[in-house]
Amino acid sequence: GACHEIAFARLVHASSESDVDSLLQSFDEMGLKLNRYDPFEDMKNMQRGFGETVPASEAKAAAKARAAERRLDQAAQLADEKPKLRSPVDAWPSELVFFTRVTAMLRGLCSSLEVRHPYLDTMSRAARLALIDSVPAHERARGPVFRPRSIPAALPAAASQAAPAEGALQSTAAAAAANSPSAPSAAAAADGTAEAAMNLALPD
Repeated sequence: GACHEIAFARLVHASSESDVDSLLQSFDEMGLKLNRYDPFEDMKNMQRGFGETVPASEAKAAAKARAAERRLDQAAQLADEKPKLRSPVDAWPSELVFFTRVTAMLRGLCSSLEVRHPYLDTMSRAARLALIDSVPAHERARGPVFRPRSIPAALPAAASQAAPAEGALQSTAAAAAANSPSAPSAAAAADGTAEAAMNLALPD
């Protein structure tokens, strides 16, 4: 149904954007029930399953790399004090089984044809359009959601009030520098005083 279509679109889009919250939401929508909570491992598995296809001539080396990675994961699990369940899934939705099999077939076809293709990039574009279409047109954002924080109205007024004080302090500093034998150090001190006055005049 339409709900499952949106769930799978959300699954693919979340995998593309590394959006863990949306990934878990897609699991709930499609009825996938897990017996453990490890969303980052779930994200890793999804991105691996949707990863770039490997030509058949390079498949052997890629399989060795995956086997080495699995051994490292198993060693990390054995080092963990918590017992690991054999299967993390309590209920597989039939649609998800079909979806994963079709994905495996398409990736295998690419491999047989010696094609290296970014499978997830292609799928995510279609998934993004499906998610957009699921939102009524009158509810869609027409501009950027984030807006920069506006400058407080009191800030320009405070700056204008501080300007005469800064000018007076700079004039005093110039006069002191002209009459003092240590002109550079006196000017530097006066500049520091002017800067401190500005900081006090401007609100945080």
